[in-house]
Amino acid sequence: MQSSGEDRHRETLRDSQIPLKMLLKESPLLPGYQVIKLEGDAVFRWRARFSNWVSIKLEDYDHPDFTKNQVELTKKLHSCWEWKEIIEDNAEQLKGFTQIKDIIYQKEPYLRIARTDHPEDNIGIHRDTHYGATENEWVVWVPLTDSISGGELRILPCSHREPEEAYPWTQSNDPAVEKGSEKHWLGFRYAPKKMSKEVEDSCVRVPCFFGEAILFNCACVHGQIVNKAPWTRFSVDIRIADKNSDIQRNRGLHGDIYVEL
Repeated sequence: MQSSGEDRHRETLRDSQIPLKMLLKESPLLPGYQVIKLEGDAVFRWRARFSNWVSIKLEDYDHPDFTKNQVELTKKLHSCWEWKEIIEDNAEQLKGFTQIKDIIYQKEPYLRIARTDHPEDNIGIHRDTHYGATENEWVVWVPLTDSISGGELRILPCSHREPEEAYPWTQSNDPAVEKGSEKHWLGFRYAPKKMSKEVEDSCVRVPCFFGEAILFNCACVHGQIVNKAPWTRFSVDIRIADKNSDIQRNRGLHGDIYVEL
């Protein structure tokens, strides 16, 4: 009988400090993700910017025109460079984990804001490779608030090792997201590919504190269905890859999504 996601997570914890460069083919134990301690102070300056923009503690954030304000905050995010500094300050450890030689990074990162008990703020459990990404790409997921106590990102350990057909999905339509709309631009899917409840339940919670990040492969099944922490969760995800890797750089609303470090 296949072990549960929690069992698989426990099996891999003792190996979680082994560099991710080994994970794709060499060991069945490695989970496909790692929590890393961020070097430099860019993330602290980044949070200060956001706190200034929303004029409130991030954990208490809400807004009557939530989507439109998230768009405005995302545009402000793209206009500043702390997120680029996070990649620069941590380039060596990112290269060491991923075997990337020449980093390219996402020029317009996604800002995620998830209020408590608002499932519409999340994009659910998914696999980025179902939407055009490849196993040659990685996500640096940076929380600006503690991601604990029910607000964690969830990941299915070892799922990056499985072929696409291992995780069948059902095509659906989200009436709240139209193609080309603001929510679509924010990263929400207008035609989401929904995975089974069994897969969703197998994903494990990965605690991550402010000042840390989760590095994971784009082939990992991951996401959040609803934030159950008693505070609003802010996070930013930045994709990275090797400039010489086989990836699709031109995608939808954002054009060529990568620039060189």
